[in-house]
Amino acid sequence: MSSSLVGFIFSVFGLLVVYLCYFIVHSAKEKRVRLENIKKAKQSRKIGVVLGGGFAGLAFAKVLSRHYEKVVIIERDTLLDSPDPRPSVPHTSQPHTLQIRAVVCLEKIYPGMVRDLLSRGARKSDIGEPFLILNKIPVPRSKIGTSTISASRGFLEHRMRMFTLREKNIILKQRCTATGLIFDDDNNVIGVRLVCRDADNSKSNKSNSESDISGKSNGSNDNDKNGVEGAEKNSDNKESQTTQQSQPSNEIHDGDLNQIDANNIVFSENGEIKIFADIVVDAMGTKSPVEKWLKDKLNTEIPREEYDVEIGYSSCFFRLTEEISRLGSALFATSPIMSKKSRGNSVQLVEGDKALVGLGGVLGDYPPSDFESFKKWSKDIDSELTCIDDFIETAEPLTKILSYKYKTSVWKHFERLPNFPQNLLCVGDSVVTLNPFFAQGMMVVAQEGYSLDLMLSNNTYQGNLHYQKMIADKFIKHCWDNSICTDLTRPELVKLYEAKHGKLSLKMRFRIWYMLMFMNTFQDPEIYRLVLLLSIGKASMYSFLRPRIAWKIFKLTLFKN
Repeated sequence: MSSSLVGFIFSVFGLLVVYLCYFIVHSAKEKRVRLENIKKAKQSRKIGVVLGGGFAGLAFAKVLSRHYEKVVIIERDTLLDSPDPRPSVPHTSQPHTLQIRAVVCLEKIYPGMVRDLLSRGARKSDIGEPFLILNKIPVPRSKIGTSTISASRGFLEHRMRMFTLREKNIILKQRCTATGLIFDDDNNVIGVRLVCRDADNSKSNKSNSESDISGKSNGSNDNDKNGVEGAEKNSDNKESQTTQQSQPSNEIHDGDLNQIDANNIVFSENGEIKIFADIVVDAMGTKSPVEKWLKDKLNTEIPREEYDVEIGYSSCFFRLTEEISRLGSALFATSPIMSKKSRGNSVQLVEGDKALVGLGGVLGDYPPSDFESFKKWSKDIDSELTCIDDFIETAEPLTKILSYKYKTSVWKHFERLPNFPQNLLCVGDSVVTLNPFFAQGMMVVAQEGYSLDLMLSNNTYQGNLHYQKMIADKFIKHCWDNSICTDLTRPELVKLYEAKHGKLSLKMRFRIWYMLMFMNTFQDPEIYRLVLLLSIGKASMYSFLRPRIAWKIFKLTLFKN
């Protein structure tokens, strides 16, 4: 072997050794820097503020309580230790369904929540079991192995409140309104301003005593303090649960803001309170003023999409009857969506011995709010599900009829702001409002909360702008696309959309046309199964473009016509 070849081999070997040493040193340095950044991030996780104490606010407060020393929930209402709906949130009295992804994520955020809900009377059923009428055609009923939990929104939020307020590091401040965000010189959010309606803002009403944290107050159920174990003991006492809504409720006491370090809270003489925080979560819902605050501060319009939906609901709780219980389903519905009809009705079996009757109408054909008109309006639907009208006629009403109108679906694209302030998260209805018929809102929130928990736990959180982009791409876009394509199958809504936004794109027109085709094929078990999986995010619109499914839809549509 020549000396030049030997020299070449040694040179290559030497270069490999040098590269390997550089790689080892560089990797060790990167790891050290990463660990230092993680340590700094953990050290800076002292105070988190959540604006809003509803479904989204409670879930995110619970998540932050695992990673921050103190978490403050700012709520404008007076919260009650009962499943009563919140007066300022009218849609809480309307039918709600927890999709399977929401159930899974809530169980991760609140270990033991599912067992607690079921033991207290919530109902679990396969999403393929409901009696459903679309275009006067009964859709096939068959178990597909994916379950939902049926419970009233007030009941669900009540249990979430009890689970959340058990955490010692969570402080609830009620009857307070956030008046603005606090920014530093770089336009990063460092806190929040608020005004409280209490007589003395410098002192809290009462601290969170052990009984308050466990959910026990004067006249409340003693089993609440034992969590899931208490729920098991209480599962047989359904009669007291169903009458709980009509009985006087006890307020949940405020936490003590004096638990916050004095350097992080300022009480002003004019009644304003400033709380300095390491993260602020906007969970104030559809009327959140954060969009306006950012617009004024950054002098930038927040990009948004919106389209008209024009849906109205009226609902009332009735006492469950033996006749409808024997039918073996938690939901009976004639749908005004994905149908040529403008009216629909439903009976949803919820916790205890209650059922929630809902009437829905679109495009101005809204249901009434007095009992006689309520009954007549439902009968005029002329549904094949006569059990709904029979139930309304014979069952005992437990509450008055409450109405709610949903006009427009809106998606605020905070993720498109290049100068989106650090330390601010916008979640839930503060970002996107989806047609409530599709039961996607709570599923999106639960996924957003659990994903944040995973990021903070695994030290993969890369900042709030990255988080906003992630929830937009991973959770919101799919639900938004499905909702808009289904809603725009109505020509009237297409006209409203084009009047605001111009002509639909060819891609959107094709998706709507294809949606209209397979809406007429729901009587086929395989296609309807795909529709159900689409509604819960386990399938996409592209599932219907598979050659075999597309050919089946075409044949069924051609034969039907």
